[in-house]
Amino acid sequence: MLGVHVYFHSRRYRPPSRVERGLAMLWLVIRRLLCFSVALSFWGGAVYMGYLVLTRAASPSLLWWSAGLLPFGYILLHLGLYGAGHKRYDWNEDKKVHAERKRRYGWRW
Repeated sequence: MLGVHVYFHSRRYRPPSRVERGLAMLWLVIRRLLCFSVALSFWGGAVYMGYLVLTRAASPSLLWWSAGLLPFGYILLHLGLYGAGHKRYDWNEDKKVHAERKRRYGWRW
């Protein structure tokens, strides 16, 4: 894994090779598939917990767990859409870095 990071980082200012484009597209597809799947399962679980509380099959305290899953689903949705920028904890940078990657690798989405 470290080798992939070093490879991408060392070629940052050069035109991308076919291998680099292929790896970047593979990473985009895998990242989106995983992040969106887990986000949907979190949101589905939150809705199901809400349903259990509404039908009185579970304690109302379950709503706290349900409310806790919603922001994690949003975080995964954001990471699936844009990935993480160079500064890991600066969410404002993520869209800009994703636009640069789209331009660099020719992604349409």
